Amino acid sequence: MDIALLVAGLPPDVLGGAETQAARTAALLAARHRVSVYTRTATLPDELRGLTDCTVIRRCAVTRPGLRFVADIVLSLRHLYRRRRALDVILAYQTVIDGLLAVLAGRLWSIPTLVWVRSEVEFRMAGSRQTRWLSPWVFRHATRIAVQSAALREALLEELRASGRLNLARAVEAKLCVIGNGVALPPAAPPGPDGELLFVGRLTADKGVADLIAAMAHCPLVRLTIVGEGPERARLEVAAGILPNIRFLGRCAPAAMPALLADCAVLILPSLRNEGLPNVLLEAMAAGRAVIATRHAGIPDLINDDVNGVLVSPGDVAALAAASTRLCADAALRARLGAGARLAVAHYAWPAIVATLERELAQLRRRV
Repeated sequence: MDIALLVAGLPPDVLGGAETQAARTAALLAARHRVSVYTRTATLPDELRGLTDCTVIRRCAVTRPGLRFVADIVLSLRHLYRRRRALDVILAYQTVIDGLLAVLAGRLWSIPTLVWVRSEVEFRMAGSRQTRWLSPWVFRHATRIAVQSAALREALLEELRASGRLNLARAVEAKLCVIGNGVALPPAAPPGPDGELLFVGRLTADKGVADLIAAMAHCPLVRLTIVGEGPERARLEVAAGILPNIRFLGRCAPAAMPALLADCAVLILPSLRNEGLPNVLLEAMAAGRAVIATRHAGIPDLINDDVNGVLVSPGDVAALAAASTRLCADAALRARLGAGARLAVAHYAWPAIVATLERELAQLRRRV
């Protein structure tokens, strides 16, 4: 197949879940297909360098807010126009802007499209005007829509119904599929030291790190390492104040993740909203680490409470503190949960995910 893959950013410039997944997917698809990646970032990921059947095109270099949106549409469509006769299918990561671009190109030149919704923020109609105005149109005209978990599938359909779009909900239901994130399955990490708790993620209000810091005031024997950057970092450092059991490491490269996991006892993700199927949980579970996360978005599809991890309610500071204290002090419990975690993520291994994606794309492939 000749596949166009649309993603706004790529590592190392952008280290979000969609971006890291898109880069790895492109590399794996290029082993058997011709892949063209259309992105806004300038730096080429190491894993895409030197691949014969993978071409990365910087579709738009405009960075000025407002102007960038229009320029991205015009310039991206111009790039896609040049290959309109060769392309069999377009795969877009996220609904706007990449899903919008895919659907526009698909309607202009009769190319099938698969739009991969990456988090609930892409379909919550009470969110941005962009979501309310553009996401329903993308959902209506995409050939196929993928979500990362069964919970997100039901949440998307329920959101459309609740907003009064009953006909659209029925149309979307007929073309929805579930494709999880892929993860590498390394050897299990050796047991981590007692007391070491790790958070990895972008420091935004959605991630619930303020709740985690509040919980640490009640966990004097737990040492929390916070890895990541974001607009909330300064405020969070102030909130951490003089607590001696919290340290901020800042941004770390993806290659540092195995070492970070090896040095921790438990990985924690206290997200409040706007998740999909978090990569960081998959990576920690694949390494055999015990995890604590909130009951939110696709996370309960991944974690069975007290079987392969621990679930708490979003915003529950007391539950975060209790779970952190319990797991960080109990090596036997962590070993049991870590073993269950590795079993749970086995079907998210990259070969299985790419095979599922290939089947979906092959069924959409344009017949000339």
